Amino acid sequence: MARLTIGNDGKIGARADDVVGDGTGQQTGSSVQLKYKFRLPDASGGHVLDTVDWMYLAPNGTIVNRSQFRKYGIKVAELVATMRPANEELKAEA
Repeated sequence: MARLTIGNDGKIGARADDVVGDGTGQQTGSSVQLKYKFRLPDASGGHVLDTVDWMYLAPNGTIVNRSQFRKYGIKVAELVATMRPANEELKAEA
């Protein structure tokens, strides 16, 4: 379960079951940066990766999330995800 706290100054604190210690971040305008140590599941080796997430809110409500994962300073993975608001027709059907 993830837990975020956001201060009036835009500083973010983050905790989650798969995060080692506390994550930190900053919200500025329509962007958010989070930094944390992510522990992979044991089935995936249980490695702890240094993670940086950037999230950008576009004017149409779409959020673009770019995550970089590093081990010993070497980038081992990168994920780019796009989250869009639900279509109004789909909302009405739900």
